[in-house]
Order: sequence, then structure tokens, then C-alpha cells
Amino acid sequence: MDPKRLTEELNQANSALKVLRMLEQEINNPIFNDIHAAAAFRSLARFRSKLTPAAKARPILRTLARRFKRLMESRDVGSGPCAKVFWSITALRSDVPEFKSILPQLIQTAKLTVVDMGPPELVNILWACATLSLDDAQLDDLLQVLMERILDVASSLTAKQIVQAIWAITCLRWLAPESKEGLTVLATLAEIRLEEFKIQDISSIVWCAGILKHEAYELFELLPTLSKRAINFMGSMKSQQLRNICVGLALADVTDHAFMGAAAQRMVELLPKLQGKDRKDLILSASMTLWAFAKLGICKHELLQTVEDVAPKVLRRMSNWDVCALGWSYGRLSAEGTYSEIKSRISQELSHRGLSDADVDKSSLGSPSW
Repeated sequence: MDPKRLTEELNQANSALKVLRMLEQEINNPIFNDIHAAAAFRSLARFRSKLTPAAKARPILRTLARRFKRLMESRDVGSGPCAKVFWSITALRSDVPEFKSILPQLIQTAKLTVVDMGPPELVNILWACATLSLDDAQLDDLLQVLMERILDVASSLTAKQIVQAIWAITCLRWLAPESKEGLTVLATLAEIRLEEFKIQDISSIVWCAGILKHEAYELFELLPTLSKRAINFMGSMKSQQLRNICVGLALADVTDHAFMGAAAQRMVELLPKLQGKDRKDLILSASMTLWAFAKLGICKHELLQTVEDVAPKVLRRMSNWDVCALGWSYGRLSAEGTYSEIKSRISQELSHRGLSDADVDKSSLGSPSW
């Protein structure tokens, strides 16, 4: 098959099965190169939810990994394919964990080709490193060269790329001394591009600012402006976006009564709708949002009542921190003798799990510190 046509067909494949069949036919073809491999990895990542157990067991997946590894060893992999494969094996990490075997060589290839990477490739690799929770030994100075290159092209980053980079650096900041300078530059760019941010972008930045607190002062200073802008999206805001903003503000100890008042009303609307649909979302939205209000000392009885209505159905499925946080929040926000039913249920659950009053008190620090 013609090299260009093979690339097009791999990119335009409409199923994982079609990608696998093409690979079985073409992977040993002398024309098969890094671009074809990257297209195959990318398409498999797009269809990862449709990969059946039988598809995951097909030997061609292991053959693809070996073929790409040989291409990297012979230095026949460019910056674009390197970044695409890095992103793809991260997206496929649960579905085809064997692909992670090529990570060490992929990291070395990224270090060699980073100088040729543009914003999309750099941010994709940074996102992948954060998502995979790679440690310092695994990264082998990759973050240093990534950060240097991102600073070189910072002015060319899109609004979405700025947010993705801030999120990734927040997750990886302990491993990269250069991250502080990077966050300063990105925060400055975020302020300039503020009007371009969608609600998911605002939600991510506020969460990062809360985690970082004064480690990134320029980002911290944006919080009042971001929360005011977020109010414009309140009617369409999803539960995950809403709780991230509430938690970010609480971690940073920034009180915006207008936003928190509107947030309470919106969450009261959303929580009942999550019942029977997404239990994980219901659990996190109930515990984390109420914790944020308690942390800031803002009492909204309609929110307390709604959480009392929905939480008992998922209490047993909550993490230890979620249960402790609910107990701490009700203790902080409500008077003795009120909300007795939910308080009793929480107390029973704490006892069942062997959690102490000290555990409940410690939940006040937030889940990242618990």
C-alpha cells in the first residue's frame, strides 16, 4: 500500500477492529514507519472504550509496541509521532497496559526530539507525564527540557493549552525546579487570555490555584477575577466543574459570597439529578462541595438539607475522607440537634470503619493533605 494512503486509512479507521486488521496486513511492510505507528496508536486510543477482551489479547498489539521500540532505537521517530504515541499509550494505560513497556525508550526519544516540538506536542507530553504519575527516576530530566521548551514557545500557546500546562505542572511541580518560573509565565498568559476561557478551563485553573496556594502567587491573584467570571456560566455548570471551583477557593482561603451563594443553589439543583446516574460524581459533589462551604465558614441550609437527602444512599461507597469530611462539615455548619438523621448515619459509618474524632478533624485540611 502507498505510504500516504496507509496513513490516511489508519487515521480514518472507523473501528479498533479495522485498525488491528490493517496492522496485521501492513506492519511488516518496509514502508511502515513512525508516522504509521503513531496513527495506529492514536486511532486505537480513540476507540479504547470499544476494545473487547479478544481485541486486547491479539498479538498484533504487542507487535506494534515492539516495532515502534525498534524505530526509536534506530532514531527513526520524529517529534510529532513521539508526542502522539506518548499521549496514546497514556490514554490506553488501563486497556493495554503492555504499551507502557516502551515508556523508558519513549522518554529518551522525547528528550532528543523536544527541540522540534510545538505547543500541541509539548502540552500532550506534559499532560501524559502528569496523568501517568511518573516519578523523577522514570522521567530522567525530561521535565527540565520540556519546561525550557515550553517557555520558549509560551506566547504561541492557545488558551486551552495554557490551562492543560498549568494542570500538569501543578501535578508534577515537586519534580521540576523549573516549574515555578513556568507557572509564573503561564499565569501571566492566563490573565491576558482570560476572556477566552470556557468554564472547564476556569474550573481547572481555580482548582490548581487552590492546590498551589502561594507557590504560584500570580495564579493565586487571579482567583477573585476567575470566580466572578465563573458566575456567568452558573446555569450550565456541571457538578464536577462547580465542586472544583468551590474546593479551589476553599483551599486558597478565598471567599466570594456571590459565587458561593449561586454555587449552593446550583448544586441543590444538580445533586438530586445525579442519583442513579453517576454515584461517584454524587459522592464527590456532596462531600467536597459541602467541605468547601464548611472550610470557608459559609452556611447554606438548603445545601445541608439536600446533602442530607442524597448522601445516605451512597455513604457506604464513600472513601474514608469523604465520610470524615461530611462529619466535619455538618459539625462546623450546623447547630446541635439539627440534621440529626444524617449526623447519626455518619457517626455509625465512622464507627463501622474505625475512624476517630482525630480523623474527622484532620479532614478539615482537605483531601490532598489527608
